[in-house]
Amino acid sequence: MSSLDDYRRELDQIDREIVEKLEERMRTAEKIAVYKKENALPVLDALREREKIDQITEMAAEDMASYTRILYNTIMEMSKDHQRKVLQIESPVVQA
Repeated sequence: MSSLDDYRRELDQIDREIVEKLEERMRTAEKIAVYKKENALPVLDALREREKIDQITEMAAEDMASYTRILYNTIMEMSKDHQRKVLQIESPVVQA
C-alpha cells in the first residue's frame, strides 16, 4: 500500500512533466506567431481553436472531460497571449 508521501512524490513528478510540456508548447506557439506574422495571419483562429479543444476533450476520460476543456481553454488563452507578446501586440490577458 502506498503512503501519502508516495502519492505526493508521484504528483511532484507529474507536475515537473507538465511544466516541461507547457514550456515546449509555448515555444512552439512562438514559432507559430512568427509564421503568422510572416504570412499576415491573425493570432486568433477561432474555428481551429474550437475544433482543437473539442478534439482534445474527446481524448479525455468521460469523468475528466469537463476538466480537460477548462484546462485547454486556459492553455489556449495563454498561448494567444504569448503569441501577442512575441509579436509585440498588446494583450488583454491580465498577468498575475
